[in-house]
Amino acid sequence: MAKLKKTLQDVQMPAVPSTKTSIVKKLSVSNGIAKDMFANMQNSKRKKRDSKNKLDEKYTENSDAPTKYPKDDKKKISKVSQKVQNNSNIKIKYEENKKRKQDMNLNHTNKDTVRDNDEDIEDDEDDSSEDNGSKSIKKKEEKLKKLQMEVKNLKFMMRKLIEGNNEENMKQMSTKVETQQIQSDILKLDKHKINIKYLKNMLENKSQVTKVAQSTLRDKKPTLRDRMQMQLRASRFRFINETLYNNDSLQSKHYFQKDHDSFIAYHAGYKQQTEQWPINPLDVIISSIKKLPTDNVIADFGCGEARLAASVPHTVHSFDFIALNDKVKACDMAHTPLLMNSVHVVVFCLSLMGSNLNDYIIEANRVLKNNGILKIAEVESRFDDVKDFIRLLHHYGFKNTWKDLSHNLFYFMDFKKNEDISMKRKNLPAITLKSCVYKKR
Repeated sequence: MAKLKKTLQDVQMPAVPSTKTSIVKKLSVSNGIAKDMFANMQNSKRKKRDSKNKLDEKYTENSDAPTKYPKDDKKKISKVSQKVQNNSNIKIKYEENKKRKQDMNLNHTNKDTVRDNDEDIEDDEDDSSEDNGSKSIKKKEEKLKKLQMEVKNLKFMMRKLIEGNNEENMKQMSTKVETQQIQSDILKLDKHKINIKYLKNMLENKSQVTKVAQSTLRDKKPTLRDRMQMQLRASRFRFINETLYNNDSLQSKHYFQKDHDSFIAYHAGYKQQTEQWPINPLDVIISSIKKLPTDNVIADFGCGEARLAASVPHTVHSFDFIALNDKVKACDMAHTPLLMNSVHVVVFCLSLMGSNLNDYIIEANRVLKNNGILKIAEVESRFDDVKDFIRLLHHYGFKNTWKDLSHNLFYFMDFKKNEDISMKRKNLPAITLKSCVYKKR
C-alpha cells in the first residue's frame, strides 16, 4: 500500500510544461510505472498462492497417514479451513477492487493532464495561429497592393497604345479620305473633260457640216429644172403608192415587171420619205430580231433592198416584186416558194399594200412554225381601230403578244401562231386597211 501511495504521489506531479514533447514523455513514464506496479502485484499473488498450495500438500500428506482424530477435531479443522479460504477470497476481491480504483484514478489523472496539455497546446496554437494569421494578412495586403500597382501600370500603357493607334488610324483614314476625294474629283474632272471634248468635237463637226452645206447651197442653188424634177419624182411616188394600195399583189407584180424603172423610182421616193421621219420602223424590227436566237429563220415580206438580211446574223429569206440585188427573191408575196412550217419569224414592215391583205396573212400562217412570230409595223393613219385589226388576226390563227402604240406615226405589233388555218380559208373575214396619203411637198 505504501508503494501504491508513492506511485500515486509520483503520478500526481506538478503542471506539465506547455509543449507536446514533455506531455508525451510524462505519459510514457506514468504508463511504465503503472505496468511495473501491476507486474509486482501479480508476482505477490503468485507467491501467496504457491505458499497456500504447499500448506495444502502438507495437510494432505498428514491426512493420508493412518492417524485418527476425534470427531470434534475434524469439525474444527474444516471450519478453520473454510475461514482461511473465505479470508483469501475476501483479500483477493479487496485487492482487485483496489487495482480497479487505482486504474480509474490513473486514467482520470492522465485525462486531466492530457486536457491541460491540450488546452496549453491550443493556447499556444491560438497564439501561433494569430501570429501566423497576422503575418499572412500582411503578406496578402502587400500582394494586393503590388497587383493594383501592376494593373494601374498596364491600364496606363494600354491607354497610351490606344491613343497612339487612334492617332495613327485617324491619320491613315484622313489620308485615305483625302486620296479618295482627290480620285473622285479627278474622275469627275475627267468625265467633264471627256464631255467637253465630245461637245467640242460635235460642235466642230456641226459647224463644218453647216459650212459645207452653206457653201454647197451657195455654189449649187436648185434651178427650176431641178425643182420640177423633184416634184415629178414625188408625184410619181404618190401615184405608184396609190396603185399598190388599190391593186392586188398579182397585178402589182405584173406592173413592176413591165415597168422596172417605176419600181426603182418608188424606192427612191421611199428613201426620201424615211429621211424625214422621226424614226425608221425597220430599225426597231432589226433591234428586236437581234435579240432572238441566231438559229431562227426569218422571212421578210416586202424587203425592198434587203437591209434586214444585211443587218442581222440570222438566215433571212427576202421577198419583193422586183429583185434589186442578189439577196432578194422576186415573187408574189401571197405565194412564196417557202415550205410549210419552215420559218420562225415573218416580217411585214410597211408592206401590207394591196387589196388582198388576207392572202398575205394566210401565207404567213402557212410558212410559220407553231408558236412562230408575226411582226407587223404600219403607219398609224391606216387603222380605223387597232383593236378590230387584232381581233381579225385572231381568226387567222394569231394571238397578239406585244404591241407598241406610243408613237404618233407608227404602230408595232407582235403575234404568235396558235393554229394552222389551211383548212379554213373560205370562211375567214376580210382584212382591209386605209391607203396612206402622203402630203405634197
